[in-house]
Amino acid sequence: MHDLIEKLRFFDRKERFAVLREVLGFHPEFPSLDCGFRRRLMECIGIKVPESCFLAMDYHLDWIELAIYWAKHPSIQPGRRFPTPDCAINKSQQDIDLLIAFQELGANKIKTHLVMIEAKAYSSWNNKQLESKTARLRKIMEKVQMPDELQPHFVLMTRAESKRVDCTDWKWLKYNLPERYKITRCDEDGVSSKEGGHLMLHRVPSKYGVENRTQR
Repeated sequence: MHDLIEKLRFFDRKERFAVLREVLGFHPEFPSLDCGFRRRLMECIGIKVPESCFLAMDYHLDWIELAIYWAKHPSIQPGRRFPTPDCAINKSQQDIDLLIAFQELGANKIKTHLVMIEAKAYSSWNNKQLESKTARLRKIMEKVQMPDELQPHFVLMTRAESKRVDCTDWKWLKYNLPERYKITRCDEDGVSSKEGGHLMLHRVPSKYGVENRTQR
C-alpha cells in the first residue's frame, strides 16, 4: 500500500478544488495544513498528522475503492481493460467531503492513513445519507486484506455534535463558523410556504467551538 497515495492523486479531478489550488496558491501535490486544524485533527483521531498531506475535496468513493484495488494490483495499466472487481464502482456516485491521506513510517513497515471527513456547516445531518456512505466505506475497507498497512479514520466535521445522528463509526471534529443569514418564502403572517408572496431573513448565529485560526 506504499503507493496508495499516488493512486489516489491520479483520480483527483475535481474542478472546484483545482480552482482553489490555483487561487490560494498552495502546493498542488502536498498542501500544508493549518497548524490549529492539524492539532485538533490529531486530538480527534489520536494519530500524529504531518504538516503536508494529500488533500482532496468531494472525492468519489469509487476513486477510493479503485485506488486501493490498483495499489493491490500494480499490473493494471492505463488504456488496457481489466476484469471488473467485486465492488460498486460506477454504480452510484457518492463522495466524501474531504479526504486527507498521509503515511506513518514505522520500524519495519509504512502505514497509510485515510482520513475521510464529512462536513456540515449550516445545514442539518441526514442519517439516511450518512448511513449509506458508512456502509459503502465499511465494505471498501473490509475488502482490504492488509489491515496493518491501511488505517481508515471516519470524521464528522460540524459546528456542534448532534444526538440525532448515529455516529458509531465516526468521530466528531468541531470548527468555527461566522454568522450568516438564510432566506425562506412565507405568507403574510410569516408562516413558511413555498407559494407565499413574502420573504423572510433568518439569522444563523456564529459558532466558535474552537480557537481562532492560527498561523503556521
